[in-house]
Amino acid sequence: MDLLQKSLKIWEPMAGNGAIAEVLKQSNFEVFSSDIVERKYKLDNVSDFFRLEAFPDPLSSWQIVTNPPYNMADKFLLHCLSMRPSFLAVFLPVRYLEGIKRYKEIYSKYTPSDVIVFARRYGCYKESDVEAGKVNDHGIGSAVAYMWLCFTKRADGTYGSETKLHFAY
Repeated sequence: MDLLQKSLKIWEPMAGNGAIAEVLKQSNFEVFSSDIVERKYKLDNVSDFFRLEAFPDPLSSWQIVTNPPYNMADKFLLHCLSMRPSFLAVFLPVRYLEGIKRYKEIYSKYTPSDVIVFARRYGCYKESDVEAGKVNDHGIGSAVAYMWLCFTKRADGTYGSETKLHFAY
């Protein structure tokens, strides 16, 4: 993702199996991974994202990149943006761009800087899908379109007023 700054650390607060954190590390980013429970992936910190007592640095100098549980995506976005990170990228279904309530609570106050929509439908799967043999060489089929929803903090501390649409293959 070209929008990330190599000079800033990345926090992956809902690291799960480490899929995002590992890709970022392989791209030579400094990554701090956490989650509410440690599964098979070794975390830097086990903590509840919504409590944050143990986070080491001011978030204004960090980038956050994650894939939150979709049933708490709105709560997650509002919490993240209230902490004012330098950059926020959240992997979500494209449908999260719509909705009057979401517009009033989130997008009218925090305008995304970039929306990166995947041109092909990638399947997202859990480790249990792999164990059950549901995943093949091409992943797992999906009827859901996904995107990276990004917020870049400007010099004045706001998240802007325009959104750029990008497509990724």
